[in-house]
Amino acid sequence: QERLPVAREAIDKGLTEVKLPGRIQIIPGPVTHIYDVSHNPAAVTHLAKQLATMPCDGKTHAVFSMLADKDITTSIRAIQDSIHTWYIAPLLVKRAATASVLTRAFEAAGEGDIPLFATISEAYEAALRQAVAGDRIIVFGSFHTVAEIFKKQRTAFFTTQPGP
Repeated sequence: QERLPVAREAIDKGLTEVKLPGRIQIIPGPVTHIYDVSHNPAAVTHLAKQLATMPCDGKTHAVFSMLADKDITTSIRAIQDSIHTWYIAPLLVKRAATASVLTRAFEAAGEGDIPLFATISEAYEAALRQAVAGDRIIVFGSFHTVAEIFKKQRTAFFTTQPGP
């Protein structure tokens, strides 16, 4: 308070209005996109509860990956009833779950024959190709999962916009 005096009301207002990009971030459109950095069973359970409150006329496509040190199988089980189609890939970070770890986690959760891609970007592109109006695409499982798609979208935005 001595170095940076801020009124309690301002702190309360800031906390109630703060938004974390990638935390149940919804981008409406013909195909709704939902980004969520959930990376453990509790957060994925919260995401599943939120999805239950958001009607979807079509299918729910999930682009997913997690880090190896997370409880992947329990996270999948927490949301699998909300997902029609999965698109999975290992992340491009040191702590990433490998393709075989992801595949085993899905098998343990009772989900077989899940398409596996080399990168999250490729998994996302596949989901985009399959989604039709009324569907939704959910990107989740890690901050890294969401960041890879945000980075791809930002790059696409800046390279396709006309110059000054």
